[in-house]
Amino acid sequence: MFPGGGMSMEEMLAIAREAEEVGFDSLYCVEAWRSSFVPLAALARETKRVRLGSYVLNAYGHSPFITGMSAIDLDELSHGRLLLAVGSGNRHINEDYQGIPHERPLRKMREYVELLRAVFHAHAGEEIVYEGEVHRMRWQPAIEPVRADIPIYVAGIYARMVRVAARVGDGLALGALLSPQYIRDVIRPIARSAAEDAGKDPDSLGYLMAGFVALDDDRERARPGGRVARRRA
Repeated sequence: MFPGGGMSMEEMLAIAREAEEVGFDSLYCVEAWRSSFVPLAALARETKRVRLGSYVLNAYGHSPFITGMSAIDLDELSHGRLLLAVGSGNRHINEDYQGIPHERPLRKMREYVELLRAVFHAHAGEEIVYEGEVHRMRWQPAIEPVRADIPIYVAGIYARMVRVAARVGDGLALGALLSPQYIRDVIRPIARSAAEDAGKDPDSLGYLMAGFVALDDDRERARPGGRVARRRA
């Protein structure tokens, strides 16, 4: 996972090439100190096998229209390797960083993912018409997607957003500071129940989570590195 800070783009690409060579499964770009789609496009050109994902794209900063088109482009560029993780962020990110009101996040994320699905499934020349409470779209794409099933994961750590994620998404993008016990005992039961209520197979849900790792031959020397990473997150 590339947070984007303190590292040049060339350094990111070098690490990505090495990660793929030694067997890593996937690479993700955080939308924080860098954008998400631009580094992912660069990674798509430098790699051939690993899955590439946003972790997590801010839904308030990107309209479903722009996100949908960008995801289709990136999926084509990467030959079908994209996983799109999206989230509502929080008041700090939306109001302080972007000057955007943090309003109706639950309804917004439900409609956002529904619209992305419509964009991903639409064939060239097919009109998309959507009228929601937060989002609306009337558009006719001219590009045929590489695939209609680009996986969409929704960020959520609290019960109501976890339910939204499980109902409309393919999986959940979880916070880096959650404990395995919280995921097992709180998040998974809520997500499974919501998926069943939506008529989905709860076993089909995926779960993504970042972990902090500090490498050193000396265990005590490694501990401060992990604490610094957690504070920065």
